[in-house]
Amino acid sequence: MPRLLLMRHAKSDWDHAGLADIDRPLNKRGRRNATEMGGWLVEQGAVPDLILVSPACRAQETIVLLTAEFGHSKPEVRTCEGLYPCSPQAIAQSIATVSDTLETILIAAHNPAMEIVVDMIGGRAEHFPTGAVADVEVVGRTWLAAVADSVGFFSHCELRQIWRPRTLFEDNDAKKR
Repeated sequence: MPRLLLMRHAKSDWDHAGLADIDRPLNKRGRRNATEMGGWLVEQGAVPDLILVSPACRAQETIVLLTAEFGHSKPEVRTCEGLYPCSPQAIAQSIATVSDTLETILIAAHNPAMEIVVDMIGGRAEHFPTGAVADVEVVGRTWLAAVADSVGFFSHCELRQIWRPRTLFEDNDAKKR
């Protein structure tokens, strides 16, 4: 079954007055969390075959740091202009561009669209903070099925779990101090 990983970019830096939203970089915590999530995906056996990423600086930087942890398993990374700004339809349309031969894809984009899609898949409101990754199983559908039904596609997905950086790393770091 195809596996979809939905990732909200890591925490961005708001300390640059006058910088366009698309150009905002990650802050220190965001850089740390992106790196940690890369290692986590390796540990979970969830290294994607392909990454579709927003053109926004913070999303691009998240993916550079994430994939640096993958060792020799470097997936193809494609920038998708439609993922900034983002919508559920844009997410489905980006999925529709991938080959049906791929097993796992990761999409790195922005809220509120990422949280809306996770809520649609999970059937309830979910907290989807920066740096989080939703692990989704695509049931009975191919990637190309997203073309025919850009929103209904998500009703054929099952939310396995959500990995949140604060829960995985930061809460544990605070307990160690």
